[in-house]
Order: sequence, then C-alpha cells, then structure tokens
Amino acid sequence: MDTILPYDQWPDDIPSSYVRATDEEWNALVHEGYKRGLFQFCPEEEVLTGPTGEKILNGAGAVPKEKDGQVLQRFISIFCPLNAVSRKIEGQEGTLPYVGQVCLLNLPEDGCVLIDSEDLQSAFNLFEMPQGWRGLFCYRKQVPGTVLGLATEDLVYVSLRTVPMGWISAVGVVQAAIRHVAFKEAKLPLEGEIQKNKPLPEGDKFLLYLDSVDQIRPVSKAMAKVLEGTGSEEHQRLTEACDRLGLPRNEAKTLAGALHGSIQGGELRGNDGVFTLQIKKMQLDAALFMWLLAQEKWNPKRTSGIIGRFIFAGAFRRPLLAGFAEIFKHFGQTTTKVASNQSFDEVLGMLGLLPFAFTNLKSPVNPYLHATDASPTGAGSCVARQVKREPGACNPSDLLCGSCRKDMGEAMAVGEEIDCPKKCGGHFCSLRCYLEHRDHCPLARLAVPVFSERWSGPKAPLTEAMLRQGFDLLPPYDRARGAGMDFFTEEGKSQWAVLAEEDPDYEHHAPDCKTMSRELDDAGKYFSLEHPYRSFIWYMKATMELAARPNARMAVFSNCCYGGRRAKWTAVLTNNVGIYEVLHKPECPHHGEDYQPYVAGGRVIFPTEEEAQYPTGLCTEYARGAAAHLGLAAHVQQAHQLARLQAVEAALAKYHKCEDLELRQKMAKEIIQVEDRMVAGQERQHLEWLLTRAHYRGSDIRLAVEHCGAKHLVPYPAGRWLWRDVLSFKWKKEAHINVLEAQAFLAHVRRILRDPLLRSCRLMIVVDSQVLFYAVGKGRSPSTQLNRVLRRLITVQSYRRAIRNFFRYLDDEELPVPGNSKRLDQCVSLYLEHMWQDDQPITYAVSLAALLLVSFLAFLRTGELVSLAATQVAVDTALGRILVALPSTKTSRQREETVCVEDHLVAKLVAYVLRQGCQVFWEESAASFRSTLKQFAAFFKLEEFAFSAYSLRRGGNVLKLEMCHEGIKEHFLQLMASLAGLDGHPWQFNSLVYSEEFGDISK
Repeated sequence: MDTILPYDQWPDDIPSSYVRATDEEWNALVHEGYKRGLFQFCPEEEVLTGPTGEKILNGAGAVPKEKDGQVLQRFISIFCPLNAVSRKIEGQEGTLPYVGQVCLLNLPEDGCVLIDSEDLQSAFNLFEMPQGWRGLFCYRKQVPGTVLGLATEDLVYVSLRTVPMGWISAVGVVQAAIRHVAFKEAKLPLEGEIQKNKPLPEGDKFLLYLDSVDQIRPVSKAMAKVLEGTGSEEHQRLTEACDRLGLPRNEAKTLAGALHGSIQGGELRGNDGVFTLQIKKMQLDAALFMWLLAQEKWNPKRTSGIIGRFIFAGAFRRPLLAGFAEIFKHFGQTTTKVASNQSFDEVLGMLGLLPFAFTNLKSPVNPYLHATDASPTGAGSCVARQVKREPGACNPSDLLCGSCRKDMGEAMAVGEEIDCPKKCGGHFCSLRCYLEHRDHCPLARLAVPVFSERWSGPKAPLTEAMLRQGFDLLPPYDRARGAGMDFFTEEGKSQWAVLAEEDPDYEHHAPDCKTMSRELDDAGKYFSLEHPYRSFIWYMKATMELAARPNARMAVFSNCCYGGRRAKWTAVLTNNVGIYEVLHKPECPHHGEDYQPYVAGGRVIFPTEEEAQYPTGLCTEYARGAAAHLGLAAHVQQAHQLARLQAVEAALAKYHKCEDLELRQKMAKEIIQVEDRMVAGQERQHLEWLLTRAHYRGSDIRLAVEHCGAKHLVPYPAGRWLWRDVLSFKWKKEAHINVLEAQAFLAHVRRILRDPLLRSCRLMIVVDSQVLFYAVGKGRSPSTQLNRVLRRLITVQSYRRAIRNFFRYLDDEELPVPGNSKRLDQCVSLYLEHMWQDDQPITYAVSLAALLLVSFLAFLRTGELVSLAATQVAVDTALGRILVALPSTKTSRQREETVCVEDHLVAKLVAYVLRQGCQVFWEESAASFRSTLKQFAAFFKLEEFAFSAYSLRRGGNVLKLEMCHEGIKEHFLQLMASLAGLDGHPWQFNSLVYSEEFGDISK
C-alpha cells in the first residue's frame, strides 16, 4: 500500500501505544461500537507487520467532555505506531480555512453579515474507510470474537471502520469528504470557498472545516431586516443533501440567516461588524492567566498550554503576540521553576490586552498607501494616494509638440494631434515632426507594425492616416531622397540601397512605382497597388501573375465615394482582406458630372493634377481596414506587454534570488498583472483588491508565485504610485539594520496615530525588508531587540483602555481573580509603566500618589511641585476639573499662569486630600522630596535615573508615568478608603483551584 513507507525508511524505534481501559471496559466499548458500525473484525494475516514480523498495533484513550451538565467520555484513537511508518495523505488539508481570513472581510458602515451554518455530528465517525484498510487500524488490545459478532470466544483483533481521529491523514480525508458533500451533492458554488492559500472570494463566502460548513453573506442593514432568520438557498440545498445521505446534523449549532454566530472558535457579530474571540474562551483564558499569576512556581507543561490559548487569541489581532518573548523559554523545559519577573510581566500584560482580541470588519481601507525605509544613517517614510498615468498615456497638461514645441492647444481640443504609435506619451503637430521623433523615441525598439508608402506626394495623406490609426512609418521614398536628389546619381543609388533594405509590414505603391509586390507576398507581408481602373498596368504580365495569387484581391471604387470631387474609378490590388472589404464598392450611388480643364493663374489646370493626392476619406478607410484586419490595438498592446515583461525581467535579474530564468518570468508576469490593476482614478479599488490577496494570517499581503515546489515573494510595483515624503530623520545611535527598519516603521505608525480618524482604518504599508515584513505579519519576532520595537506597535492608549475595561469586565462577569489582590493591582500598574519601553523589572506602591498625579497632569517642574499649596488648587468634582494657579513659571516670563487638567478620579482624590486640611502638598524641602523619591524608587526596585525628580518632568518618563497613573489612582483610592475607615478594595477576590485535568476552573 502506497501510504505505508518502505521498510528501509521505517524508524529504528517505532513508538508503542496501549489501550487505556480494562478488559471489561474495552469489551463493552467495542461491542457497543460494533452495533453502531464503528468497529469490525480484522483477520490476523491482514494486520500490518514490520520487516521482522512485529505487528503495528495502535492504542486508545478518552478525555472527558461535559454536555448538558453530564460528563461524558470522548473516545480517542492513538495511532502513533501507524503514523510513524505512514506517508501523510494530504488530501484536501490544504483547503482548510484559517480564522485570520475572516478578519479580512471588508464591510461598509451600513453593512452587516448574515450567517448560515451546519455542523455534522461526530463527523469522523460518519465516513467509512474501505475494507482493505482495516489491517492498518487495528488496536493492541484484543477482544473475544463474540464481541464482534463472531461465533467464537477466541481473542481477535479489533479494527476501526471509520476515519481514526488520531491518524495523521484523518484531516485530509475528512476534509475531502465534507467538500464532496458540499460541492458535489449540495452543488454549493466552488468559487465562493475560502481557502488558506487563495485570495478571498467575492460575494457570499463558504468556510468548510472538517465537520462544519459556514456561509457568510455580506448584506446591507436594510436587507438584513428582511432576510434575518431565513436560510439561504445554498443552506437549504446543504441540509437536503445531508438528510439524503443520512448524515446527522447538530441542530443546536444550526444557524439560518443569523446576525450572530460562532465560526472557528471566533464570534462573528454580524450587525456590529466585529469578529472576536468567543466570550467563553476569553473568560476561560482570563481565569487561566490569573491562576498562573497566582502560582509560586510554573509547571512548563501547563504554562505551555495556557500560552497556547493566548496565541490563538492573537489570531484576531496579530500585534498582541509581540507581548511575549521571555515566556517562550518555558516551552521545552522539564522542571517546574519560579517565573522570572519578565515572564510574569508578559503574562500580566497579555491578561490586560485579552479583551482586544477582536477585529473591526467595518474598519475602512485607508485611501493612502504608505511606505517606510531605513539605512544605517537615517530613515524616512512617504505616502501616496494616486497612481501614475499608464505607460504611454499622454500628459494632458503638456500642450506643446514633442518635436518643434509648437503650441497644440487648439489642435488637441479638436483631436487633430498625432500621437506616437509606440505609446511613449509624445504628441506631434505634423507628420514631419513625428518622423524627426521616430529615431529618438524612448520605445524605438518596440515592435509595432510598420507602413511604407513608396511614393506619397508632397502632403502624404495616406501615410498620415496610417500614422493616426496607430501604425509606425518609414519615410516615403520621395521624402527620403530630399529635394532635387536624383536616384540615378551615385548619391541617389546609395540612398536607394538603404531604402531597399527596409522591411515594412505594409507597402503601398502609387502610379509612379517602378516595382511590383511579389516579394512582399512571398514574405507574408502586406502590399497594395493603386492605379486607375482602366490602366494598362492591370494587363501586364507581372501584374496578372500577382493578381492570380490566392490571397490577392482587387478592390474597385470611385473616388467620389470617399470624398473625391468627381467619379474617378480606381482599382487597388492587395493581399489584405481588411483593406479590400472597406474599399470595394463596384457600384457608385453618386451621379456627379465630370468637370473639364480650366484656366487659372495663366495656365491650364487638369482635374487629374488636382486628384494626384488621395481624398481624405479614402485614406481614413484604408487605414481603418488595415488596422482592423491586423487587430492593431491588440498587437500594440501585446508589444507593450512584451516590452514591459522584458524590462521587469531585466530589473529582477539584478537580484541574486532571481537567477533562475523561469522564476524571473513568473515573477514578471505577476508584477505586470498587478500593474494592470493600478488604474488612475481607481486607487481605492486597487487597495481593496490587495486586501483580498492578504495572507491567511490577515496581517500581511503576499504577492507570490510557486516555483519548484516552493513559494517565492514577488516585489510589489510601488514605483507606479506618486509618492510624497512625510518623514526623514537621522539616527542618533547605531543599531542592526533590521532594528532600524522596525524603528522607521514604528515612527511612521506613531505619526499616523496622531490623527484619531486613522486609528480605526486598515493601513497598507510597503516595506523592503523581508525580516520586518515577516515579523510584523506574524506579530512578533524571536529577536529580542526587534520584538521590543514591535511591542510598541500596541498603542499606550489601547493598553490603558484594556486594563480599565478588563477590571470592568471582571466585575460585570463576576469572575474570580487571584487571592492576592494587592499584588495583582501593583503588577498591572507597573506593567503599564514599562510596557513597550525598556522591559525593565517593575513594582509599585502608593507613596506620593496625589502629588505625582497632580504634578504630572499639570506638567510641573520640581520647584513648582514641592511648593504647590492648597490655595493654588481648585477642584470641581462634578466636571472632573482641576485648576492649578502658578504665580510664576519658567515659560510664562514671570507672569501668572493657570493650568487646567481634567480627570474625574484624580479630582475626587485631590478633593479628599484638601478636605483633610492639607496646606501644602509637600511640607518638606526640594532636597527631601528628591531623597524620598530616590528611596521610593530603590524600595520598589525602580531605576534611579528613570525616576528622579528631573526625569519625571522630561523625556520619555512622562509617558511612563502617564501609563502607570491609572494604577496610582487605584492604589490611592484604596489608601483613602482605609484612612476613612471604609471597606477595603472594591473588588472581591477569591482563590482559584486548578484541577489536574487542566481545564476545570472553579471559585
């Protein structure tokens, strides 16, 4: 069997597995399973054996699962022995969707989502494997034959008939089965399926994940009111298919036109446009985190399980994962240890950020594209909102001829300008100016069909008409030779030789022509020969031979049908069907009289002299027929595509990773396809299209091609945008280039966040560092220095709001928290103080709370701080407003200055202090304040340089104090309550009991 490895590839040590049940329990379980079609008898000779005759037998176990208040056992097959000697059947495992892809939904403000969902009961046990596989799925513990319906008490081998959950190929097989049910039996639209490695489909979307089929229907709120509670047609077909096939559905999980539902461990609130971690999972995660914080020593196995739960929560908001670094050292450890301060801080910080595990699906795509870059000396960033004109598009603001610089404003207004047929963007006032430009065109090598009129006359109307239609030109012979040049002189013969070497795609011969067009026809080129209809040239031997060729056709028409002054019958012999079809008019509807010679200017003028130049209508139709037959527009477009491909391939060849020619060609095609979607005026649509191409993590956009079994990133053509610089700065100190790239990225994000309107947008930022690209996309980096920068992408404001909401959440949900409340509150406060900064160990206490709070909020210097008197402070607790009157400040130039700050809680605390009869906030000297502050920092193990009186007012520590002052207020409130004889902390804490089964949390 192909799924089993050859013996020479078997491991030396095949793992063993056992059935974790007594004989009585196992016999009873197998018998009940046999009656339900789950187990079957397997002859001993069919059991999989190794090279030395040993049998490959598997084990089984169970885990408890509570349902409707009743704890049941869930049967688990342990197929480690079989897995060790098997090839994995990928099946349809690659089509499994990822939770992060739902975060890519882009809903308008007035939109919402309807959910239709079906879940199969015990899906792995619904699909039966072929009987020939039963020798692979045998268990180590045997049963009497009567248990499996045999007429013997002898012990026999038990085989699983359905798909084993512990088998490495189970996911691929079951996913293939559910897709068959959905797409073959229920006829769901295949193009709507969300798959991990494919772009997000448009319209209704389907997520198929083993036992569940979820349909997401983006609709307007008005339509949702009509359709809510009504399942879709696809959902109806799916339920009918399941019933027809006898597949039991979990009615409790069925959703039909619901505005709220669970999808892949997440909770989709369709009306609000929010996709979040399920509330029950969030509650359990919070309880587990707090249990872990309350432990004196951390068990590595349990710690890994708890941290794994938060990593899943990070799928709903990737930057949250940057909070973990030190904690990963617990993975792989075998001994229980006391957690380091940094690990403790990280878990505590993630506890506060847990409520942020959600994505706002209504966040609009920011209309600007952003880019950042860094070098060892400096960095910068830029933004763009418009793409450049398409290659070859004329500049509408350039009104001058590209050759003689003549003003062409009036000519362009009526469409009389001549555009370069190679689409270089130039426009010209005349045929002469284009011919001067032709050899110097930046796209001179572009292969555009070439037309040559051998003898054009002084105005060359046919040549100009072909140029306007989009053909390239060769100068007509009579223009190339110059005035007075005789082709029979030596100079003329040399010029004739040069002209004879030219190889146009189209040739037109006028009556003066001395050559025929047989060679053109032989070479597969196009020719045309024009003479009067009754000319003797048509009876010449060479002409008759040419006309007898299979592709030759003669168009007959009168000049008056194309703008001529009289009926003049003309014939054109050509091998171009397009020219023949537009010119051939053997019946003329006009009846104009022939006009006779007349005298003017002292000489006789004959009509044929005036008609030596073709009518404009004839030239236009000729050119139109030639272009239509060739498909000129498509031909030129293909030539441009080829030129662009070659240019992109040449640029890619400069990179060492693109030495493979086939890889370069694939990348170039992908880049051209992206460029084709970059249309001026449709920039927003392009950015929204990019969003659908995002990676399944939902946090980065990867343009990639597959080559030699691997995926290779494709550069984004950012050069097509019109960029505007917004940041440019030098580095103050050296660092690794990856860290500098991350710092440049962070600097630009901080600049963006100054605008409150941009904080709820989806931003797309172009970076040229793959290290930064993968780190930001993943949410974190194993590099300590790089991860330290990435942590700062979580804004301070978001973190403070998270902590505040977290405590409100605990109170509302009546969840238990660690028994040591003071430690929890201190750690939360102090983690805020240092989070996303320097990763310093922290602690905190309530000393100096009121003074530090007021001083920080009012931005007081040390002298102002220590001399602050009660008479200088006025409090309005109703408005939460504090007025601080400063008699003289350094910046007010010896004038009085009043500072107003607003904070409801601080206002209440200051009012309480003032009611105690306080005269001054600090009764001792400035030196005493500095000394006390130093003792404060030392006692709580804070860095002295970071918490001096001077540093508190200046630099980044202002931000540190801002982050921690929520915790200060909390402690100050607790202190004031104890002084006033009130009850203690407003939160009620209870200890937690963590069960050995790793999951039962109780108060």
